[in-house]
Amino acid sequence: MLFRLLTITMIALVFHTPSSFAQQANNAQNDPDSGSPAFKTLALSGQLIIYGRNHHDALALILAADMRKKLALKFVQRQATEDGAESANASDAIEAILAEAAKFADGNESYLELIEDVRASASKGKSDGPAYNIRTIKARGKNSYRNIEFSGGQYAEIYVEGSGRANLDLFIYDAKGRLICSDTDPSDINYCGWTPPANGSYLVTIINKSNRSNRYSLMTN
Repeated sequence: MLFRLLTITMIALVFHTPSSFAQQANNAQNDPDSGSPAFKTLALSGQLIIYGRNHHDALALILAADMRKKLALKFVQRQATEDGAESANASDAIEAILAEAAKFADGNESYLELIEDVRASASKGKSDGPAYNIRTIKARGKNSYRNIEFSGGQYAEIYVEGSGRANLDLFIYDAKGRLICSDTDPSDINYCGWTPPANGSYLVTIINKSNRSNRYSLMTN
């Protein structure tokens, strides 16, 4: 079983492809591999979720849920324009992944035991990982989050992950309205990282380019 889990991890590492480079400025990056360990884990677990859903692979989803739980994500309330007004906490989000895994397990007792192990496992004790919120964006909609604060001189990271049903684009603007970074590849997974020159607030905009709604997570450090 352990060999199987390690194999899935290697598959994710080999086939993990970073977002294509879009318009960017001020040395911003669209590749989570250039970011912190926490955001690398987010990106890797996100690829495992995609792999698990596309291949109905319960083990990939179980491993992704376990990785997310160990990150000790911190739930925050954020208001967005055109609010979809749907939110959930970390345990709900992880439970949704495990529920998909249980469906694909198709009664396999070994898989179901692993799911229960992840459910019963403790996180790091306090929510000190990346901050996140979960929201639904309507078809062809736009959600904007104003006044998201980042510290000057410290690498800032934003990761957006949809539910696999739409094309989401990410845009970051500074207080003067200048575009700092964007990720506009055709997926619903986006990443931007940059180093602010000073303490300041930023406008984060997510645009749904598809004709269907999408439930997404917005994560920041």
